[in-house]
Amino acid sequence: MNHQLRRLAICNRSILQLINTMYNLKNRNIFLQRIEENKRSTIFDYQQLIKDIPYAPSDLVIDNNLYGLSYTIKRYAGLSTTKSLDGTIEHGVFFGNLVRKDDRIYPVSSIITYGNRRAQHLKNANINKKIIQIGPYIHYAQPLLSIHEIEQLKSELGKILLVFPSHGIIGSSATYNSNDFIAEIERIRKDYDTVLISLYWTDALNPLIVSQYENKGYKIVTSGHRFDINFLSRQRSIIELADYTISNNLGTHVGYCIYLNKPHYIYRQKVNYSYRDKKTEKHISSSRTEENMKTYLQELNEVCSFFDQDIRKITSAQQKVVAEFWGMDQIKTPDQLKSVLQLI
Repeated sequence: MNHQLRRLAICNRSILQLINTMYNLKNRNIFLQRIEENKRSTIFDYQQLIKDIPYAPSDLVIDNNLYGLSYTIKRYAGLSTTKSLDGTIEHGVFFGNLVRKDDRIYPVSSIITYGNRRAQHLKNANINKKIIQIGPYIHYAQPLLSIHEIEQLKSELGKILLVFPSHGIIGSSATYNSNDFIAEIERIRKDYDTVLISLYWTDALNPLIVSQYENKGYKIVTSGHRFDINFLSRQRSIIELADYTISNNLGTHVGYCIYLNKPHYIYRQKVNYSYRDKKTEKHISSSRTEENMKTYLQELNEVCSFFDQDIRKITSAQQKVVAEFWGMDQIKTPDQLKSVLQLI
C-alpha cells in the first residue's frame, strides 16, 4: 500500500475495522489452518514454518498482529484474543529517540513498550498516548515445547550453541562478512555438541543463506513467519534449549536471552542493508532524522559494549543495561497486565 494512503487509513478507526473485516472474511480459515499446521511442526521444520500465512488480523494496529505480540499479551492477561487492544505495541526494542509517525496517529489510547529508556524517549517526544511499560514480551509467551520435550531434545543435541545472524526486514536484506562470522562460530563450537542457527523467516527463504550454515553441519531453526501467533512462544523454546547464545548485531533477542538466563555474546560486524527499490530505500532512510541516527548509534554502542566479549556468563552490568532497555523491573502479573490494558 502507498505510504500516504496507508497513513490516511490508519487514522480512521472505521476504515481499519472495515479493512480487518475484509481480510478476515477472505483469510481467516486458511490462517487458522496454517497456524495449527505450524504448531504441530518441530522447530527444525523451517520449510514448513516459513510458508506464507495470510493476514487475518485481530488488532486494528497492523504491527500488533506481527510475531504473535498482541495474541501473547492478551492471552497472558486473560483477555479475549479476538478483540483489538486499545493500544499500539512497539514490536521490538527501539534504540534511539525515533518515534514512528504511525504510532502517533493510530486511533488508540496507549502505546506499549519495554523499559525506562524507551519510555523516556516517548515522553520527550510528547506522544499523545498513555505509555505502558511491560518489560520483555517473551515473559508473557507460553513455551511451545513442554519441559519433557525440552529435556528430550537436550539429551539428543547435547550442549547447544544458539546463533542469531543479523537479518533484514520486508523490503530490505542484510549483508555482512559471513566467512568471518562462521569462523567465529567455528572457534566457539568446539566447546559445544550442536550449533543451532536461528534464521529470520525471510532469510530462511534464501537458499544461499541456508546452505552456508547447513554446509558447516549447523541445524537451522526459526521462530516462524511474522504472522504466526506462536512466534514468541516458539522463540522462547528455542532460547530455552541453548547453553550459550551469540549474534553479530544488537537486537531484541539479546535481552530475551539474558532474561531467560542464557549468556550472550555479540561478535560485532559491519552490517549493510540493501533495499528492493529506490522507493523503499527513500521511505526507510527518511524516517530517521540526523538526531535520531545519532541517538540510535549512541545507544547501540552503549548496549553492545556490555556484550562484545566472549565471557560465557551473565554479568551484573549486563543485567543492569537489560533492565534499563528491556524493562526487567516492569514485568506484570496477569491481573496487573489486565488492569492496564483495554480492548476496543
